[in-house]
Amino acid sequence: MTTEGIVQEFARDIAEFAAASEFFVLVQVDEELTILTCNDAFVSGLHLPAPPVGRKLGEFCLDPSRAKLEAAVKAGASGEAGSGFGGRTFILHLTGGAHSILRMEAAVDRFRNGLLLLGRIQPLSEAGALEDLSLLNNELVNLTRELKQRNEELIRARKEVKTLQGMLPICARCKNIRNDQGFWESVESYVRDRTDASFSHGLCPSCVRKLYPDLNMDETA
Repeated sequence: MTTEGIVQEFARDIAEFAAASEFFVLVQVDEELTILTCNDAFVSGLHLPAPPVGRKLGEFCLDPSRAKLEAAVKAGASGEAGSGFGGRTFILHLTGGAHSILRMEAAVDRFRNGLLLLGRIQPLSEAGALEDLSLLNNELVNLTRELKQRNEELIRARKEVKTLQGMLPICARCKNIRNDQGFWESVESYVRDRTDASFSHGLCPSCVRKLYPDLNMDETA
């Protein structure tokens, strides 16, 4: 076997090892950080049901890991493909939303038409556990704040929705409605003031015949 063949075989062995490893996370993304492929360690480490191909890598980052990732991506994107990670490692915290954190030492390098994220999963020390708990707490605070904001928006939206409910006292002859103050008002006025509906007026065929008996409805049809 030639030297080139040995190198290629070694590269294939390394790629297979990285793809199957439980300790090394391998994620390929495009320039927009959309996940193109990943190994099993990434999927199992985040307790995901399937590889999140098509999703943004930033979705899985805890603060302040997003800023670290963006800086690393910017540095990796400015280099040439295969230039190596160059010691540009950083601690990255990822979560799949299953009350777990994947802590790893990571680096980013340009790869083919995108970028390659390589991470070594770190064992959780006491200091690391405290840091991870702090990150989870911050994430919980952010989620709580977002939930409160969404709830306030929902309350405002419900207040803006006007509905008519209950029994309406209506005159059997003129069809006016008695309001809550005891005054009688037209159906149009009552509905318009209490809903977002508006009215346009016309005549139904029955009323046309009563009001204009000499009018031939067949000729106007």
